[in-house]
Amino acid sequence: MKHCTWFVAFVLTGVFIMLLISSCVRTEGILKINGRIIDGKTGAGIPGRKIIVKAVLQDRELPIETIRFEGDSAGHFVFILKKVKDVYSYDFNIVGDSNYTFKTIRFHLAGLRSSAGTIFLSLDRLTPNENQNIPLRQNSRT
Repeated sequence: MKHCTWFVAFVLTGVFIMLLISSCVRTEGILKINGRIIDGKTGAGIPGRKIIVKAVLQDRELPIETIRFEGDSAGHFVFILKKVKDVYSYDFNIVGDSNYTFKTIRFHLAGLRSSAGTIFLSLDRLTPNENQNIPLRQNSRT
């Protein structure tokens, strides 16, 4: 029984080391990204927006989520992008809510490098159409 336990521990250690090595092989360095999430019309920072960055391989989204983070109270953010091997595009998905739209912005790695690691993510505010009248019908039961 002792040999069986030792063998299982040996196999699990080997599997762990292989997973660790394979994850390191998939990355090719890092890139520090500074940015700000802004209102597309006013240019003001939008606080607390959640962002999900996903690697894109030949116009197909990889099943890995690179990173998830959110902006601060002025819309600023800083994160470290772990560059994935053979990936040259990253989708920045900005989570929407009742005030702003959901938006996906694709950045190519060359563009992220040339922008000196500073990007701006612009969102459009959702506003009700002022010309749209919604008829309300009140039913009273007395």
